[in-house]
Amino acid sequence: MSVRVVVVTALIAMPVMGVDRFVPSPLAAADEAMEVLRQAREALGGEARVNDVKTLILEGPFSRAMGPRQMDGTSSLTLVLPDRLHRSEETELPGGASVERISVVAGETAWEDTQNRGGVGGGGMQVMTMFRGPNGQPMDPQAMEQARTRRMKAELQRWRLALLAQSDPPNPEEMRRQMEAQGPPPPSAITVYLAEYRLVDGVLLPHKISQSVDGQPFEEWTLEKVKLNAAVKPELFEKKSK
Repeated sequence: MSVRVVVVTALIAMPVMGVDRFVPSPLAAADEAMEVLRQAREALGGEARVNDVKTLILEGPFSRAMGPRQMDGTSSLTLVLPDRLHRSEETELPGGASVERISVVAGETAWEDTQNRGGVGGGGMQVMTMFRGPNGQPMDPQAMEQARTRRMKAELQRWRLALLAQSDPPNPEEMRRQMEAQGPPPPSAITVYLAEYRLVDGVLLPHKISQSVDGQPFEEWTLEKVKLNAAVKPELFEKKSK
């Protein structure tokens, strides 16, 4: 079984996908959208069984298009529902080097750490990311932190929606506030393809996840390990001091 999830606009007007822009669906359709999600949870294993999922761990290799090149690596995603995410990626680079990227959401806070390891010149160099505003100018540290937190919380919502058909009801005032804060450019059309579903502790979960951006293939992730309700240490979401 395969499923295609198109998230140009969030199903219930939430900021999904790993982008810092979103287009809301009409509030009038919110009740209908929530009913669609309820039916999806029934198909995945039943409302009670899906809602009983407290932790979800996915691990496996991925291939990602980076311009004309293809980059390979391994990725691990840990969700502690409803509001914690830990994603670790190690991407292989030419010359034996690799880049390790860790992304964490813990409630209302979020942080990232990226390290370049091995290869020519050794490793241990931290890679810094610069966010820019709608006018192309560098953002101040506070605005950068806010943008990073919004983007990463959006990624958490994406995985809840795509894997377990879970999402919070829309908040009209919050939607309006975020809409007023957004500027150009318009959002990209990101499509998520979920395939090779298998039962894991009574819940149907995909074992292959592909993404395309504006119709162009971007990433394919093959899941070799899928665990439900495994114990997760709280320290996983704590930022380690340098």
